[in-house]
Amino acid sequence: MHFCKIYINKRNIPVEYHSKLYFTSNYKKFCDEIFPNHEKEITPDARLVIPFFDEYNRIIGISGRALVVSDDAKLSDVAKSVVENYTIYHECYLKNEAWKQWYTIHKNSFEAMR
Repeated sequence: MHFCKIYINKRNIPVEYHSKLYFTSNYKKFCDEIFPNHEKEITPDARLVIPFFDEYNRIIGISGRALVVSDDAKLSDVAKSVVENYTIYHECYLKNEAWKQWYTIHKNSFEAMR
């Protein structure tokens, strides 16, 4: 059995979510292709890719779970990535909330003109 599948099963991730997860043998290349201007230092290692979705089921971000321990992995790097990811998520959340508010206002104005 593939080591990612073993990890997913050990984490008790429900089967209905397995199809949303990805595996890449080179996370750096994966990120470079999807987000060409990310400007982050990423190790080109194998990772389980976990997507994050908004309420409309659109991907708003990804996280790569390294399943093989690397000698050069540092806790400070992990903490920095977590902070950056939460910052990006929060910025996206605020933009999404502003868009929903704008849409509601303009929808009501449009419907009032009918």
